[in-house]
Amino acid sequence: MNRHREHLLVASGVIVAVTLLINDFLVPLANGEEFISTSYVTPLGLLVLVIAYAIYFKYQSSAQKEKLAVYRQALRQIPCGIAVLKRDKLVETCGAADLFRIFGLASGGQSGDDTVSNAAGILIRREERREYDGKQYYADRLVIPLTGLPGGYIVEFLLDTSKQVSGLLQRESEYVKMLKILVNMFEIKDPYSHGHSEVVSHLTQELAEAMCLPEAEMKTISKAALLHDIGKIIIPLEILGKAEELTVAEHEKIQAHAKVGADILNGMELFQEEAVIVRHHHERFDGRGYPDRLSGRDIPIGSRIIAVVDAFDAMTAGRSIKGKRDIAATFAVLEAEKGRQFDPEIVETFIAMVRAQRATRE
Repeated sequence: MNRHREHLLVASGVIVAVTLLINDFLVPLANGEEFISTSYVTPLGLLVLVIAYAIYFKYQSSAQKEKLAVYRQALRQIPCGIAVLKRDKLVETCGAADLFRIFGLASGGQSGDDTVSNAAGILIRREERREYDGKQYYADRLVIPLTGLPGGYIVEFLLDTSKQVSGLLQRESEYVKMLKILVNMFEIKDPYSHGHSEVVSHLTQELAEAMCLPEAEMKTISKAALLHDIGKIIIPLEILGKAEELTVAEHEKIQAHAKVGADILNGMELFQEEAVIVRHHHERFDGRGYPDRLSGRDIPIGSRIIAVVDAFDAMTAGRSIKGKRDIAATFAVLEAEKGRQFDPEIVETFIAMVRAQRATRE
């Protein structure tokens, strides 16, 4: 029962009890009847009960306020602000409220171009603001539409990272961990993909080394490979696990994951290069891929590398439409698709690398 109903119940009880007392006193007085104290027992008892309940309710309310005050005081010690919105209207803010004063609200059109009230999932991005005193503030913003609840609720988190902004490498590492959690969320939805991103990232790193790419570029491609399927978080479970042939609309939803993944990474300044690679990892060498139908050397080299490794793992792990293939059959498919789906030079380097590794193990 909420607080307004509690107040209404107590007030109604008091009014009823007092009314009964006055009535029992005035009626005998008006009729000239003799005063009988026992007639007051019931209304007096009722009044005592109501007063006792009012005292108990006040005590409970005070205890609840005290608990809430302790909770809010503890939350204020954490450099994180939380805002709850319903249908683009602010319901409550708690924690480091100053963060929302500095950065504003991303949802509900509260901050102009930053509106993300129609976001179809978790939006994560780094933001910076300069205060009137000239101090630079940095914060990570997470926007989570609560699709499981009626009423259009959105929760925003702002984490103050101003003290950590100088530790660029540490931030990057933490972001990778956070994004790996999202990748794991997808892989939990689709058991056939469990561990796929880690395998692709590892093989991509080895292939980039075999191609003698610069170290910085190798690291970028490896991170992009780890996160290449992050956009699949938006794909419904019934589509991921569908055994029969997909419809055109379902194909379009699956194909959208490359662009969605790029959009997620684009929201963070640290992963701009990885975002480009993720966007184009389903382009084809002959220009018939998606989302932008790039061809040949116009496709980023990281995307071309991931395309080969991704297909290899899909076939050898049994995730392809035609089921699991052995190494020889998989190599035959890669060879047949040289110049069509895959970059011929990358296919040749990859096959030579895998054969050399197998020979060493044997």
